[in-house]
Amino acid sequence: MRFIRFFVIFLAVALFACSRERNEKFGEIDALCDSNPRLAMSMLDSIDYAILSSADRHRYDLLDIKSRDKAYVRHTSDSLILDVIDYYRSHQKSGLYPEALYYGGRVYSDIGDLPTALTYFQKAIDVIPDDRDNLKFKRNVLNQTGRLLHSLRLDSAAIEYLEMSLIIDDLLKDNDYRIVFTHKLLCNSYRNIGDIKQARSHIDSAVTYFYNLSSAHRANILIDLADILVREGKSDSALLIIRPLPHIVDSLTFSECLALASELYRDAGVLDTAYLYARKLTQLKDPKNKRIGYKVIFSDKLRDYVPKDTLIALVSEYKNTIEEYIDRHKGENAIIQNTRYNYKVHDRERIKAEKKLYVYAIIASIAIIISLILLTILLYRKFRKAETEADIVTAINIMKGSAEIANEQPKNCEDEISVEDYQSKTHSEDDIIKNDHEKLADIKKRIMDGIRTSDNKDIDSLVNPVILASQIYRNLKEKTESRNSITNSEELIVYKNLEDLIESVSSGFSYRLRILTEDRITACEQRMAMLMKCGFSPLQISILFGREKNTISTHRRNLAFKITGLKKADKTLDLIIISL
Repeated sequence: MRFIRFFVIFLAVALFACSRERNEKFGEIDALCDSNPRLAMSMLDSIDYAILSSADRHRYDLLDIKSRDKAYVRHTSDSLILDVIDYYRSHQKSGLYPEALYYGGRVYSDIGDLPTALTYFQKAIDVIPDDRDNLKFKRNVLNQTGRLLHSLRLDSAAIEYLEMSLIIDDLLKDNDYRIVFTHKLLCNSYRNIGDIKQARSHIDSAVTYFYNLSSAHRANILIDLADILVREGKSDSALLIIRPLPHIVDSLTFSECLALASELYRDAGVLDTAYLYARKLTQLKDPKNKRIGYKVIFSDKLRDYVPKDTLIALVSEYKNTIEEYIDRHKGENAIIQNTRYNYKVHDRERIKAEKKLYVYAIIASIAIIISLILLTILLYRKFRKAETEADIVTAINIMKGSAEIANEQPKNCEDEISVEDYQSKTHSEDDIIKNDHEKLADIKKRIMDGIRTSDNKDIDSLVNPVILASQIYRNLKEKTESRNSITNSEELIVYKNLEDLIESVSSGFSYRLRILTEDRITACEQRMAMLMKCGFSPLQISILFGREKNTISTHRRNLAFKITGLKKADKTLDLIIISL
């Protein structure tokens, strides 16, 4: 007995020591992510991932994403960060949930899904603790949110976040180079909304701090100063500033510098230099500033200066540039409109939450009202539980009826099944549920048992024929065959039409899906479920989403876990979705 007791104590001490050593190593790697992210990545590679516990694996994954982000390695998939966010949502005592949300925003920014990135940044801001230890992190999230809003042309909203980040910088007495770029962004945002006075104030502040920057970065800020001077009617001063800049700016701001310089030289009457810079602009790839080059060349002042044959040759090029610019901005405008909608929804929810907290604070001072509220909440929950069980019974009836219809074969090839017939056949409640008070887990198990009766059927044979005959289905099928994804400009109308079609043949599909997932389904999973309802395979869905098949498989496993409690996305999941 003594030996066994000694062995147990020794094992516990050893495990504690290993866990403590690993936590210290993770802390060291975390600190290195800012100062030397490449070394942090190398240290992570030296850890044996296979022997890590679940908590350590998720800490490892978060550090892996963080170190790569700090090392400017572009993120290409959201599968890993989604798993990390899901884990820390359930383990918020670790204190890493806000950081996981922030890197969710960083990942989706790199992927190009800016509305989703903005959602994650805003969620991170909402859950960051209000203490001094988290001020620097909150400053970074506010700054990233402001930058994203500025790039989406939501400048009024961007100003709010960027100015809050400057307030924190002032509290921390942090005057590093990042403040320069925050002032630069605020200058551009105020300029875009027409407040030139505030724009000038911020670009002057940026110039005050920019002397520790590289010459290319300083030139980038001076371009904005020159632009503000032009808007103030000080073109001569702007020309003095812009003159040396085309030779020292970096490649990212070269076209912006040429555009401003060509216009300034044209207005100053220096036509040879204006034409030189404008012609260089027309040879670049950026359609935004490229069109300014053509605009300068075709202006009244240069029209007689440029040879006629050159002007004629440039006309067709100018036409192609304008068309390219319009095509690009159609997609960007769709993203911006969607983001504005998401931002307004989040803003309304935040205001609503603040009002609710204020009301609760008043109510908390009156004991008798608190007692009444608690009693009301208990009664409401009891009512909602009974109502939810009734909704689930209805969902099961429809699912069982759908499976029965799918198993029936037409008497001859001319027989057709109408939408009304397809929705009319359901089993009675007594065949499905014996006890009205069965738990949700038991109800889900009965759903699984009922669905498995269709395991011997092909998925395609269970899809409603009305869906298969629809135009929207044929359009999506053609996209999968030609390997074309649903573009940003198409997705709003495509998914709205698809949702209307599914609701017409399976009324309440979205509501029943929400019941089965206990209201935890994401927008991405909702769209995937609609495509599964139409019989599309994971490979076809990955083509339509424009994502890797592995990413779709991760989404399927997440959806399967929410419905069945198992991370196993097999044929059963497709049968459940199709039968809803």
